Amino acid sequence: MERLSCLQSIHRVKESPYPHVFTDAALPETIYAELEASFPEVQILDRVQQMDGGSPTRRLKTPEALAWSDLPPIWEDFLRFHTSADYLQAVVRLFEPQLLRCLGSSRLQRLLTGSVAPRRMGGPSHLVTDCQFVLNDPIGGASANQPPHVDNPKEIYAGLLYMRSALDQASGGEFTLHRLDQPIRRLDKAIGRQLAPSLHTPLHSFSYRRNCFVLFLNTFGAVHSVTPRRDPLVRRRSINIIGQFAGRERMWRIPEFDSRSSRLRQLGQLARTGWPRRYGKGADSLGRINLQAPSVKSAFPGHHQYAQLLLG
Repeated sequence: MERLSCLQSIHRVKESPYPHVFTDAALPETIYAELEASFPEVQILDRVQQMDGGSPTRRLKTPEALAWSDLPPIWEDFLRFHTSADYLQAVVRLFEPQLLRCLGSSRLQRLLTGSVAPRRMGGPSHLVTDCQFVLNDPIGGASANQPPHVDNPKEIYAGLLYMRSALDQASGGEFTLHRLDQPIRRLDKAIGRQLAPSLHTPLHSFSYRRNCFVLFLNTFGAVHSVTPRRDPLVRRRSINIIGQFAGRERMWRIPEFDSRSSRLRQLGQLARTGWPRRYGKGADSLGRINLQAPSVKSAFPGHHQYAQLLLG
């Protein structure tokens, strides 16, 4: 299985703007060519629906892919390896110094010894993994695939293997790392945890090319994006490889809410994920919300007096 590992040509971790690795030759050419030739694009288009909200993206996750009777054997091996405990632990060892600084020794040890299972497979576990086929339909003009955002704080790492078609003549589609310049106060899950432009600066971009692989550690402030594709005629193809905590643990904690919810429910979501406890504004020394605090009133005008009913 090691012959399929996207880590085999990785030699060192770069720290700026946050821990990441990159290679423009992730897999041996013979292995990559076999994966490329058997990429199940036609089956994905036939069997996988686009994501909600008018998204041009289709994602095929490991549990569904492994249920297919006609999934090519090399792809079955690839998915099983990149969702295995061996791969997760290899990533943890690769980023061990950075994880030690971020999480501390006891939590790092749990990453190395905790049970691992692919998402929705194998029963309860401390850590979950996934490996996803991702297809983005071609959209005319300069359409952004992913604006600058941060990922789910439960995520430990995320990797992206590009599988650009030889027929793809479009420009753009680069994976970009951003430096966080201003504090993140809260995140809106309804818009994919996107960040305002004033909070960050793009620093490094990795071209959308075949057999390129980028992997980053989801530390606080790991802002990233995908640049717009210009004049695309074929689909953008990639493999997304992730590992995350299964329970309540997080890599970092920032108050989160869903702007599709009512204002009262949003307040409850922010309170449960740490606002305003993290910053102290609007809370007393025990972290109890002060309903008369200006920060609470301004964030939820007209509703702050009902917060206690919602928060219990």
